[in-house]
Amino acid sequence: MEKARAKINLALNILGLLDDGYHEVEMIMQSVSLADKIILAPVPQGIKLINLKGEVEDELPGGKDNLAWQAAKLLQEHFPQKIPGVKIYLQKNIPLAAGLAGGSTDAAAVLRGLNRLFNLELSLVELQNFGQKLGMDVPFCLTGGTALATGRGEELLFLPDLLQQEVLLLNPNLKISTAEVYKLYDNMFLAQQEEKEPNSTLPDRFKDYSLEELVSLLKEKKEITWQEGWYNILQPVSKKLAPALVDLEAKLYSFGADHVQMSGSGPTLIAYFNDKRKLQDTYQNWPGEERLIITKFTARKYLHN
Repeated sequence: MEKARAKINLALNILGLLDDGYHEVEMIMQSVSLADKIILAPVPQGIKLINLKGEVEDELPGGKDNLAWQAAKLLQEHFPQKIPGVKIYLQKNIPLAAGLAGGSTDAAAVLRGLNRLFNLELSLVELQNFGQKLGMDVPFCLTGGTALATGRGEELLFLPDLLQQEVLLLNPNLKISTAEVYKLYDNMFLAQQEEKEPNSTLPDRFKDYSLEELVSLLKEKKEITWQEGWYNILQPVSKKLAPALVDLEAKLYSFGADHVQMSGSGPTLIAYFNDKRKLQDTYQNWPGEERLIITKFTARKYLHN
């Protein structure tokens, strides 16, 4: 059994557009204990994906549309003699389209599991190369932990593991298209930066935003209060596409959160509490219908859970 741990962004910055159309990013990524579960079993031929009942009730992509299936197909095509067929049992606990890398971490878990099940003896670097073909978050999800991701998101610098702090995830019943978020970001921010418009609407805190100091804090293993400048540059963009996030963020602060930040392109919000009692109170007495999840940071691991 493989645990496919969710990923959150502790900080996210966009540096510009690359020639191939991808965005050049810098992100501090963190794995958390919230996880899907995957069981792999050899079969004589083919690839079959079976969805087991988990915390997520939404209908999952099946077959070729599912990254877990695609991961199995990718390795099977490279090792047809070693992987004649596999059955994938997937229990989904990570909310879908939530900015938590749910599909990517499932793909990473399948790569790890097949490597062990069929004795492929692939190194971490080799698995990461396969993972990059499936998605830019997959290489990180192979190991989790705390890391700085640069380039398109696939270049990883692993950092010292953070303490296993608890955080509260709030997943609203909203759907935000990642493609729409990046398109709006380009229209709102990148164009203004390139044209150097004097009346740019780019928030002041993002004009010279850099993760350098945050990375230094992590390398030096200093205590973190979440007041050091942790931001997600996509957050104001997603708020325009989903205005409900504005009220939800304010409500989390009213419950005593020390910092609230969106993960990825959203819509999941991460609430950081330095007082654990306030975190529990928020979880137990939240008045809305949004899904709340208490989870904690996890350390870097490879191959074994």
